[in-house]
Amino acid sequence: MVVDPIQPHPRERGFSVWSSLLGLALGLLSASLWFALNRSSSSSVEEATEVTESRFQLDAKPQAQPEGSVIQDGPSAPVRLSSRSLDFGLQPVKQQAYGTLDLTNEGESPLDLMAISPTCGCLSTDFAGRTQLAPGESMTLTVYHEIRDMPSSTKEALRFVFLGHKILTVPVSVEFTRPIKSDPTFLDADAQDSGSFTLRSLDDQPFRVLSLLGGDLKAAEGFDLSKPSSVHRIEWNLTAYDKELCRALSGEPFPKWIVVETDHPDAPLIDIRVRQYPCTMLDLPMKEPRSWYLNTHRVVLGQLAPGESTEVAVPVEYLKGATVPDPLELDVSKLTDLEVSIASYPGRNRVGSTTINLSITKKINAAPGLSMELLQVRGLDSDLDQEIQLFHSYRPED
Repeated sequence: MVVDPIQPHPRERGFSVWSSLLGLALGLLSASLWFALNRSSSSSVEEATEVTESRFQLDAKPQAQPEGSVIQDGPSAPVRLSSRSLDFGLQPVKQQAYGTLDLTNEGESPLDLMAISPTCGCLSTDFAGRTQLAPGESMTLTVYHEIRDMPSSTKEALRFVFLGHKILTVPVSVEFTRPIKSDPTFLDADAQDSGSFTLRSLDDQPFRVLSLLGGDLKAAEGFDLSKPSSVHRIEWNLTAYDKELCRALSGEPFPKWIVVETDHPDAPLIDIRVRQYPCTMLDLPMKEPRSWYLNTHRVVLGQLAPGESTEVAVPVEYLKGATVPDPLELDVSKLTDLEVSIASYPGRNRVGSTTINLSITKKINAAPGLSMELLQVRGLDSDLDQEIQLFHSYRPED
């Protein structure tokens, strides 16, 4: 028999109404006290692990965090940090970001550091295991962030576990970008069908803009796209796409990204997110139970000549509560100019943050110009699937 927790059990109906009301009031009071005592500790952990959607906010800084976050009972550790947070700042894609953090025992007795737990598989340290710091002793910790192939932001944290003390949380943030930055960082096609955006070289190297979505370009007033410059302003126009059908009259689907070709050696392709509901919603494995997802929706391969090969790592994340690994396979039926296979999949047999490493080769007979192709990744056991786009171009020298 299922009993409503608010109603008295049938065997207790002989008690007076006043007794029932008194019990209910006491229960509500206990719940309110528990919520008040735990709210502050939960909020600090949520703030430390918050991930913002904004991808290219170069001025973004981690929010102020308390020096310690309450995870377990006990006093705060008497430790002094060289920094209350680690901000790796602006980092180029395809390079590893790292930094150091000094810890000093300011107590009068030895301090045992038992473990360091990152809130994301993207973070790691050179911590070798349980370490005891004598009073006044210091240690230097090196913190690493995994290499990112695409622009992205990270706001995560490291949790320091000291024996007999509260867990100490140190926020870690980083911004990965290419040498060319777009402003704005996304195009709001819900609000307008056309507009302009600026491309700016962060390394001050002049560049030319070659195409937009593989087609012609139109410079904003006062700009000349035919000449190299460290700043270009370009007009965009999506009026040819029907927002109800989510495609153009020619059948071309509504673009989720506007891709711009440049002659900058380190940024041959710049992708700018287009937001328009529902046409540009990103593909996610939606069939229940959702256990995993690819933590990117596009791969920018850049310039790729016919016959040339490359390897890229696509991040795979499992949702909280997932217990069974789901081996992945590729559906390459929608590819035209690329041959793609799984080079390695280190997380095939475990649940957790990992990558699926793809081997990609451009076909010999691939045509020059910009290509935006679709690759499907599917779970062998769950039959979940997710689509990612592959951007590449080839412009033979004259």
